[in-house]
Amino acid sequence: MIRKSVCIVGLFGIVMIATLLLSAASPGSSAKSPQPASAEVKVDNFRFGPTTLTVAVGTPVTWTNRDDIHHTVVSTDKVFKSKVLEVRVLPDDRAYWRNADDPWARTDVKMLTTVFQPYKGNKEKIVIVRIDRDAKFANMVNIIDELDLVSLTRFSLQTLTPEEKKEVEPL
Repeated sequence: MIRKSVCIVGLFGIVMIATLLLSAASPGSSAKSPQPASAEVKVDNFRFGPTTLTVAVGTPVTWTNRDDIHHTVVSTDKVFKSKVLEVRVLPDDRAYWRNADDPWARTDVKMLTTVFQPYKGNKEKIVIVRIDRDAKFANMVNIIDELDLVSLTRFSLQTLTPEEKKEVEPL
């Protein structure tokens, strides 16, 4: 009887140790894996990989764009945004612009030259121009010419959405 009790206690001990070892190695365990020193996200054919990335604060993330067009990066909570120069053009020739997360500034379409000039030849600067559908077609052509004159070749033309228009219209 004692021998049977010793075997049961011994077996119970082995099962407990095995359970603890397995739970420590499982993905949902509280043991933390070391964070990588850096991370990379690749954009190819309008797909981002990995689709979800969690990194520690201060971890550098490299973005590699393999698409034919430029993309911008914005966190879901708007904590960060890639360094772009954004321009919004309204039908009455008003233009609003901001660099990255700077506050909006107002000018008119004819004065956008002075907005683009400080970035002349900057190969890293991306310019996004959002134009209201009711704006003059000539404004779009003039803006493209001005971007060309200052050698800002990384730009995108987009339609200004009603929400984007409401954001700047009262300024």
